[in-house]
Amino acid sequence: MKEYPLTPFFKYAECKVYAGLTHEEAKLLAWDHNNDNDYRQKMSCIETIRFFHHEYLDTLKRCGPKLHHGLRRQCLLEVGIPVDESTKSDGLSRYDSWFQLAFQACEVWDLQVKIFSMWERKELKGQRAKKAKIDPQVEKKAKSGKSDLIIEELPKDMKLLPWRSLQGIKDDRLLIFVLSRVAAKEFSLDEMVTEFQK
Repeated sequence: MKEYPLTPFFKYAECKVYAGLTHEEAKLLAWDHNNDNDYRQKMSCIETIRFFHHEYLDTLKRCGPKLHHGLRRQCLLEVGIPVDESTKSDGLSRYDSWFQLAFQACEVWDLQVKIFSMWERKELKGQRAKKAKIDPQVEKKAKSGKSDLIIEELPKDMKLLPWRSLQGIKDDRLLIFVLSRVAAKEFSLDEMVTEFQK
């Protein structure tokens, strides 16, 4: 809507609200709608991590603290990432960064979610908003003062590279200390990496 303000199609959205669904029913309903509409939207990195976290919590409720050994494989299959079961190596190690972030609990998870939300709103230290490419007529109106429209480019998918610096850190107090500083805009993601490397 921000990128195409003169196109009425983007000003309306149909919304159906389903209440009282279990987690499994909600997933089945979403898959059914996607199949009916032949619609596929690639999940962003943040959406994938949030989904894996919910699967992790569901598994904890069902199985207790001992996680089911197939949880990682199941998570990947549910988001459409094929896992080759014919090889001896499980092929899951390349997704360790996602799982490391998704399988956090309590305060560490809450801080990560806060940082993810800040990143989506372009509020992190050092994060810059880029002006979107827009229709020349709209830009002309905005420059002439006839429109107070500010058009910003939507954020691209978050890169996992800075988050890999959390791997191997077992002390939650250290994670909370550094992530709190990122959430307070004292550290950028690059500075977070430096702190974890130290």
